[in-house]
Amino acid sequence: MTPQRAWCVLPSCFDRSTLFPMTTVAEISGAVRRLPKRDLARFRKWFMEYEAAAWDRQFEQDVATGRLDKLAREALKELRAGRTTEL
Repeated sequence: MTPQRAWCVLPSCFDRSTLFPMTTVAEISGAVRRLPKRDLARFRKWFMEYEAAAWDRQFEQDVATGRLDKLAREALKELRAGRTTEL
């Protein structure tokens, strides 16, 4: 399987008039460490949104495929038995 490639789109890449593929966590983390504070803040915001969207997609897939049905039944059973509290 071919590894996924991330392309450097940081201002420092454009300053050198070159783009280079990043294929390892070490390469990507190194690029993140070199980000100026402003770009790091923008990256952090983007990554948090990316992670939240990925989590939402996984949750929706788990619901659609019934992976959470057993947990829901157990939670309702505990609620009906009075062994839970509602906030």
